[in-house]
This record gives sequence, structure tokens and C-alpha cells, in this order.
Amino acid sequence: MTGFIVRRILAVIPTLLGVTVVIFLMLSITPGDPAELLLGERATPESLDAMREYLGLKEPLYVQYGLFLKRVVKFDLGETIWTRDKVSKEIMERFPATIELAVAAMLLSSFFGIILGLISATRQYSWFDYISMVGSLIGVSMPVFWLALVLMLIFSLNLGWFPMSGRLGVDTELTVITNFYLLDSILTGNREAFWDALRHLALPAIALSRWVSVNAWTTCRVNCRADSNSAWPLRAPSSTIQKLYLPTSRQARSTRRRRKRSWLC
Repeated sequence: MTGFIVRRILAVIPTLLGVTVVIFLMLSITPGDPAELLLGERATPESLDAMREYLGLKEPLYVQYGLFLKRVVKFDLGETIWTRDKVSKEIMERFPATIELAVAAMLLSSFFGIILGLISATRQYSWFDYISMVGSLIGVSMPVFWLALVLMLIFSLNLGWFPMSGRLGVDTELTVITNFYLLDSILTGNREAFWDALRHLALPAIALSRWVSVNAWTTCRVNCRADSNSAWPLRAPSSTIQKLYLPTSRQARSTRRRRKRSWLC
């Protein structure tokens, strides 16, 4: 088992190197001057030249790729254009929100997908099965960004049940410990902040859980039906089993009679 894990980890290294090559080449062939983009259109030629020297744009392409790998290994992704802060700092500040949203969407989709799949499997060809099937087709064909806009339009703008954006309201106070707002509100015992963060998380989690919930519903529905269909003769009444296997026995007897007659002839 340990050898398998080590081999899989070593196999990831060429894949990551290939990804870095593709990303670097895409950034290199992108039109525009990064120095001018950072400093603006009114930058002097001296400042542009100094910025190109700082970014290593005057070096050959393979040297730029080496510098790129060196910075990536150090998790130095440069600075943002607007705030001038480190990109790694911005990622660490926003990464807990991404994890929080992904976990909420996964729990929501698994819960409703499994429950609806079980009900649809046990009530085959019922009105609930047909409605859930139509709903799954609509969910698969609906883009996530479009569903998010529709949810914002209905539940935020028209009804006002949920907020439009953000993670907390302006008037909500929360002592940030882990930057996971739901966890921080539980640790600090702030119920108001917990419900406010949950309201902000509801619509994005519903929009994001659409695809996973459909997959969970389909998988649970198909597997449960397959198991029930494979095991139904064992639970079927004796009359049903006789009807199922009697024609087979009759056909076997008639086949033996025909063979016997042909042998006698």
C-alpha cells in the first residue's frame, strides 16, 4: 500500500510540470505588456524598463520559466493589480470561504440527492418519480451561473429573503478566529452571526449543489432499482414464480420430445 501511494505521488510530478508549462506559455503569448498593465498608460519609459527588469521580462524564455517555477515553489505568485498585496495573502484570506461554500454545497446535494433517489427508486413510475426525473433533466441542462442569477433575482431582489452578496451583513459583528465564519460564530457563541452567515451561504450553496445533487439522485435511483430487480424473484409470490419458470420447463420438455422423435426416425 505504501509503495502504491509513493508511485501515485511521483506520477503527479510530471503532470504538475506539464500544467506549469502550459500556464507559462499561455501567459507568455497573451498580448499586452505586463509592465504597462501594472504601472498604467502614463508610466515613463524609465519606470517601464525598471518594471520589466524587476519582473525578469528581459531574460530568455527558459530563464523566465525557471524564475516562474522558483516563485511557484515559494508560493510567491506576485502582487495583485488593485490592492498591491501578495496574491498568496489574498488566496489565504478567501480560501476558507471557498472551502465553507464547497462543504455546504456537498452536504446539501448529498442529503437531498440520496433522499430523493431512494424515494424515486421505491416508488418506480409514480408521479414523484416522473417529477424528480423532469427536475433532474432541468437541473442538468441549467448552467450554474444562470441559476445563481435567477435565485438572486427571485429570492434576493423580489422577495428579499436572502442577501445578494458577501459573507456577513454590515451591522453584524463577529470575532474572526479561523476565517470560517460559521465555525467562528459557533466557537464564539454568536447566534446572530451564525444565522447571518448561513443566510449569506444559502443561495450560493443551492446553486453550486445542483450538479452534484442530480448525480447523487441518479446514482442512488439506478443502483437501488438494480438491486431490487435482481432480488425480486426471491420475494415474489409462488404464483408469480410459477408463471415465470413454467413456460421455460414446458419448452424444455417439448424440445426433448422433438429430439427423441428425430432420433427414432
